[in-house]
Amino acid sequence: MQLQLRSADTADFPDQGSFARLKTAGQLTSPGEAARRVLAYLARPGFGDEAVADIRQ
Repeated sequence: MQLQLRSADTADFPDQGSFARLKTAGQLTSPGEAARRVLAYLARPGFGDEAVADIRQ
């Protein structure tokens, strides 16, 4: 998915440039780490309290 987003046309994904810079700067997490964070978030006692959440926190 990351590769597809970084190579997307900016008309389809306006934030493409920012996403590509995150990759260049080494700031994207691996798929395994992202999955670990999502699963940990889902297991939190307050899961569902917020309509929109950021798993990076």
